[in-house]
Amino acid sequence: MAIFCADIGAALPSAPLDLVVFSEIGYYFSESMLRDIALGIAARMQAGGEFVAVHWLGHSDDHVMHGDTVHEALKDCLPLQWRSGVGYPGFRIDTWVRA
Repeated sequence: MAIFCADIGAALPSAPLDLVVFSEIGYYFSESMLRDIALGIAARMQAGGEFVAVHWLGHSDDHVMHGDTVHEALKDCLPLQWRSGVGYPGFRIDTWVRA
């Protein structure tokens, strides 16, 4: 087992991934960059691997996108099976799995 912490805007790990926690970062990217990053991650996901996205739903001047917009963009572009999602007053969680 390996754990990676990296600048995903610069490079993605080359190892196969079985769990990705994509938390509090998606709203700092443009929609096209988010799509490229999400597709790059999905391409490295192992069968049965899970992608978990969690984002705050508030407003910050340095956010390029709202947290809900991030999750909708991920739903539109990830070539993974959406498993479940839940929204709370302050944040949202969605999960996808590689079939």
